[in-house]
Amino acid sequence: SEVLLPPPPPPGFIRRRPSLTSLGSRKSTGTLGLANALPCHTENLTIELKPDSYGYGFNIQGLFDAGLGPFVVCDVESDSPAHLHGEFMVGDRVLAFNGLQTNGMLIEQAWKMIRDSHRGLVMETEIDIAESVIPGVGTFDVKLVKRSGSLGITINGDSENGGPIWIAQIKKGGVAHRTGTIEAGDTLLAINGNNLENATMQDAIALLKAPADEIVTLQISKDAATAGPSGSVLFSVELIRRGASLGITIHGSENPGDPVIVSQLKAD
Repeated sequence: SEVLLPPPPPPGFIRRRPSLTSLGSRKSTGTLGLANALPCHTENLTIELKPDSYGYGFNIQGLFDAGLGPFVVCDVESDSPAHLHGEFMVGDRVLAFNGLQTNGMLIEQAWKMIRDSHRGLVMETEIDIAESVIPGVGTFDVKLVKRSGSLGITINGDSENGGPIWIAQIKKGGVAHRTGTIEAGDTLLAINGNNLENATMQDAIALLKAPADEIVTLQISKDAATAGPSGSVLFSVELIRRGASLGITIHGSENPGDPVIVSQLKAD
């Protein structure tokens, strides 16, 4: 018997990529973001995109049903308007297109709406912000995967003579914001192992301009005046209990003042 395949995405919806599979044949079992991996909370964003001559450069599928909204972003093409925006990523949920709620919307209707939005597209999205580790004070490293040429941070400091360089602003929806660990006011001590103690702003900016999709390691300091002994980091960890055990072994002494130490972590 003849197999009927869903129609392909309309022209102009995604940028030209011959290997891209039609979304109609794909089934989503849940969010592609952080929700399945780490404790997180959600935040909403308003995303405004302008198409280039090829389109917007992203693709969607149904969050719970392949052909029905709400939708989840399942592909963002490199160097497309969606990619260069910096706040629109795979796993984000699209709650509205141009003011129309996507809950219950047919995916063909969504494709048509995007195809017909020649001058621009306004989307309401829901994103995941990780909450697994929240450092309080001390020094720690954060690894970020650079997307769209930006980490979503603005730095400040002495532009000529060197000295402390700090995080002046975190772009909502950007890579740094989604980690849930970096805040405005944090001191930036090193970038990819390069110490910034005597670096100028120009030095720091040059180090941050790594190629897209390269992992960038930032060494961050939070309120060193109140840090623990020997520069130790104080932080909170939220664990989701799965079964009867958290998978950790602790030990200590009978003396009330002695520390309790995590001695073993159970694999898997």
